[in-house]
Amino acid sequence: MIRQQEELYVPEKKASGPLTVEQLGCIAEKSLGNAVTLLNEARDIYERGSLPRAFALAILAGEEFGKCQLAIGAIGLVNPDAEYWRDFWSAFYSHGEKLIRAASIAVWGLDESLAEQFVTVLRSALSHKRREASFYVDVH
Repeated sequence: MIRQQEELYVPEKKASGPLTVEQLGCIAEKSLGNAVTLLNEARDIYERGSLPRAFALAILAGEEFGKCQLAIGAIGLVNPDAEYWRDFWSAFYSHGEKLIRAASIAVWGLDESLAEQFVTVLRSALSHKRREASFYVDVH
């Protein structure tokens, strides 16, 4: 279920069911590391002049950070039931749910107007699929 970034792996189906504290810790650690890598790559691409692709990678970094927060939140629970795990996996595979978690943590250190602007950009990225748009040629 948990894979290294450099491995080429296509799961037969989405993961489901309960996870151990060790598995959650591994998800948290690897997703946070991936978020840092993606954000550094986004910064490098931005500095070379490609804002759309940098934006896309930054949004992906936010999703990975949100995945880390999701895993950390589950670690302290005692005997979560099947409904909890159903909601966990729904959030795990949802772009929006992970970005909401990332945004809720990220805005703590921002002043109110900047936090509002940040959330507006994330909302726009989800509703208009702007993250993916920077990777494709399209006809309008």
